Amino acid sequence: LTPSLSLFSMVACCLSSAPVTTRTFRSQLVILGLFFLVEMVNAADLLDGSGKFDSVEDLDKWTIKTPDSYNVSVETVAASGGPYLQLNKKAGSNDEMNDGLFYQFTPKQIRHVTFAFQTSDDNLEDVNIRLRQSKDSASDDEDRDIMFFRCGRLSYARFNEHQMAGKYKTNQWHQVDLVMNWKIEEKYINFYLDGELQGTSQPYFFEKDYSKLKHANQIFLYNFSNNTEVKLKNMEVCDDYCNLQASLKYSSSTRLLLDCSLPLMITVLFWFIA
Repeated sequence: LTPSLSLFSMVACCLSSAPVTTRTFRSQLVILGLFFLVEMVNAADLLDGSGKFDSVEDLDKWTIKTPDSYNVSVETVAASGGPYLQLNKKAGSNDEMNDGLFYQFTPKQIRHVTFAFQTSDDNLEDVNIRLRQSKDSASDDEDRDIMFFRCGRLSYARFNEHQMAGKYKTNQWHQVDLVMNWKIEEKYINFYLDGELQGTSQPYFFEKDYSKLKHANQIFLYNFSNNTEVKLKNMEVCDDYCNLQASLKYSSSTRLLLDCSLPLMITVLFWFIA
């Protein structure tokens, strides 16, 4: 996690705005700790909240691809457990990836993709989600899939080259987290299903020339097999961990920072109150 310039400027203002007394110093330390916690959950959702699918306005931010006389129906559904997106691919349609919807966002090195899915068939390849560096980007002349999640075939979720990456159940919500490391030459992604690590993979595209992989700027959703239904909700694409819970669970550096800082913050808080 990288503190922003705004954080440093606010802290500097706080530390220089009052005469230094014992009580003022204690207050400043508490404020510094609060700014630190806020900064830890300051990742940008590049879908701008539209992956919550809680309104038609959210869906309008996506581009729907529906060739061949609208093989796929797309709608948002309100439910007691929260709104979701429902994709239905008609019986008799071709098994292909040319009909679905995508969201084009500002090119970023994505750290975390998170969403929940539910499917009604465990032996057909239905939900497909691709995070990619699209050919619309100025830095590339073809689509390059980075993360490729799909499920179907014997109740197994599949991720990039992993064909049996984790089992799931039909008509039940499952949580997916994809966490990417861009900082090493051979970039890699961790795949978590319901909070458990199922596999680690390099980016998916077949050429494997990772020097051409600079960022992601598109997420694409579709059903592959005909006569299938998929539900998706709580989707976020973030340039850091999307929330504090994920940062604590999947980032060893965040846990180390909290292990070091929380005892100090608690001590300072009691000191301040005393």
